[in-house]
Amino acid sequence: MKPLKKALDRWLGRNEASITTPPMDGAFRPNDLLDAASAVLDTPAPDDLAVTSMGTVVSSDGRLLRVDNPEDAPAASFDAEISALAGLPDGGAAVGLVDGRIAFVGGLYDGKTIAINAEVSCITALAAMRDGALLVANGSPP
Repeated sequence: MKPLKKALDRWLGRNEASITTPPMDGAFRPNDLLDAASAVLDTPAPDDLAVTSMGTVVSSDGRLLRVDNPEDAPAASFDAEISALAGLPDGGAAVGLVDGRIAFVGGLYDGKTIAINAEVSCITALAAMRDGALLVANGSPP
């Protein structure tokens, strides 16, 4: 009888060795805020977000779109897909492209594009520092 009682206790969670799921309340309560939120922008391939002097922008393929005014023309368009995006302290945006270039939109460097050295071929993230430096994360090439 004891082996059956042990197995039943373990199955019902009455054993110290068993793991039970905590109740879904308090800090574990489900968060459905994203499910309940209304859509602001309908775009086929949204990827990166950044806050700039142009407002909040989102990348979609090779386009940089204004979230606040989706009916406006794109803030910028590129001949390559956007792989990374960062808002800059001057209000502009740094845009990493899949071909290894970084383009600047708005701010002090508006319209400038730089090519990174050949070792950087897969820009996955950009981060602007307060001192003006731009950090570039290089991932594995496709």
